[in-house]
Amino acid sequence: MLNVGVAETVRDANISNMFYNYAESRARIIKLIEKTQKRLWIKGISLHSYFTYANADLIEAVINAYERNVDVKILLINPNSEQAKFRSFREYLMGHPDSQMEHLMKKARHGERLYTDTATSINFIRLQLKNRVQNRELGVKLYNSGPECFTLLTDEAVLVEQYHYGKITGSVQTGLILGGDIPVTEYLKKQADQIADKKKDPYQLFMDSLSMSMIIARLDLTNSEIVA
Repeated sequence: MLNVGVAETVRDANISNMFYNYAESRARIIKLIEKTQKRLWIKGISLHSYFTYANADLIEAVINAYERNVDVKILLINPNSEQAKFRSFREYLMGHPDSQMEHLMKKARHGERLYTDTATSINFIRLQLKNRVQNRELGVKLYNSGPECFTLLTDEAVLVEQYHYGKITGSVQTGLILGGDIPVTEYLKKQADQIADKKKDPYQLFMDSLSMSMIIARLDLTNSEIVA
């Protein structure tokens, strides 16, 4: 059996933290947002943990970044996209295990957490964030591609949580969402002399991935079909 351990890979990838605890990863996210001076790029599903009234600390950290003239870019899933429907159906199955895709009709899907959480975030950005951050391009877009991971990238580091369709539950439950079950990994930005193989620098790779996501995403915060 091949057993090479993790130390060399952790060092080469410049992994500094791994979080299973939500409160710890949240505290680290706020600290990174508060420190960044040039760049704050965020990609998630609904980003409901950022853009609701119950998350004042995260909201204030993001608004303060805007006010420092940080390059803030935010990507949320388009809740009407094909990939959002697939993910919403997977969550629907947790409470309706015998259902088929066609059972999740348009009206029913609009009552599921993915749609309602994303719509809430979109409306919060429209009505509240825009009022707080005046005379600035918010840089918020909706994407249609498959959501591969949560990503938060700052000057210092990138935090990543992989997205999967898998969920371990003890019984049939409704209202559950995918996510939060895989550890959040933090990769520090490397200095030039730290990079042995520039093709294997996770920070740069995630930056390139986010850049591509922003190019193909579409600005769609005024779509009247997306309402809370």
